Amino acid sequence: MSMIKIFESGNEKNDYDISKKQYKDKFNLTWLMPFGAMTEGRESLYYSPVITEYVLVNFPVLPRVLNKLKGISEDRNFNKLIGSAISGDKIRAAAKDFLKQKKLI
Repeated sequence: MSMIKIFESGNEKNDYDISKKQYKDKFNLTWLMPFGAMTEGRESLYYSPVITEYVLVNFPVLPRVLNKLKGISEDRNFNKLIGSAISGDKIRAAAKDFLKQKKLI
């Protein structure tokens, strides 16, 4: 929120909607449906794919494919994937294996 200078109102839904609009207006980026939320401390962190208008126009089915990842942050295999990325393992291979397990590729 501080990156685009949005005041946090304390209302997560309202802040999320304002952020989406600001990213669209300032950066020409479209936020898709959040994958889910993870709680860190007292706040919820939403994970959403963000794509440009160009990608949205040229790959119209992409949002539907990405929406299949909804709820992924609650998956225990997702935590292993994040752990692999943090530890410096081969991220591309770990992501590919994860998506294969989910039958998304």
